[in-house]
Amino acid sequence: VNEELNSVNEELNSANEELTVQQTKLVEANKAKDKFFAIIGHDLKSPFNSLLGFLSLLNSDWDLLDDTEKKTIVNKLYNNTMGTFKLLEDLLDWGKTQRGLVKSNKVVFKVKPNIEEILAIIKNQVKQKEITLNINVKDDFEINSDPQLFSHIILNLLNNAIKFTPKGGEITILSIDKNGVKKVCVKDSGIGFPNDKIDNAFNFDFNFNRPGTENEKSSGMGLILCSEYARIMNAKLSLESEENIGSIFCLEV
Repeated sequence: VNEELNSVNEELNSANEELTVQQTKLVEANKAKDKFFAIIGHDLKSPFNSLLGFLSLLNSDWDLLDDTEKKTIVNKLYNNTMGTFKLLEDLLDWGKTQRGLVKSNKVVFKVKPNIEEILAIIKNQVKQKEITLNINVKDDFEINSDPQLFSHIILNLLNNAIKFTPKGGEITILSIDKNGVKKVCVKDSGIGFPNDKIDNAFNFDFNFNRPGTENEKSSGMGLILCSEYARIMNAKLSLESEENIGSIFCLEV
């Protein structure tokens, strides 16, 4: 009888543990859903209000505006549209990770060529904010990872660094190979994170949306996407930061 009771207790304990796990997953899923709809309802809607305002101004006052004013408005339209497109892209990519459509295909590859391709994408943003960009990655530095997901993560981390680094600031990309552990890090001289926000920077608990140093839009989706890609790659993403000093994000593979 005791053996039967013990067996039943073990089954009940196992069932309770499974219920706890499922409940935790459900809570996380609800947080993700709430964040997703909050972004759609605010961060994705607000830029369109701005776009419509600028387009309305151009439509009604075109003949009254000089070339400099027109160029300023068109530049704002471009930046606004690019920011909205990036957010929409992040949302769609995040949706793919949640449906299991993103897989990791690991190969050994040199990091430097991937970094150079990424720099070609962000060079205009860097130039616009007069940021000094340092590349401290050895030519022969290799990692065993998924090249495409790796590039997505580093690009998102660099976009984040540019957004929160003031004009004339500094960003450094560096490689670390110590005791068999390999990391690629993005370090910036930006505005940093408050201590109480660091632990949740990569998840949906991160309720700390703030504009960039030039009032760039920010939803937090880029870092969440980085975290999902790192999980799929079986890699580790970490953050060290000091407010008003800067941040360093490291991808350990």
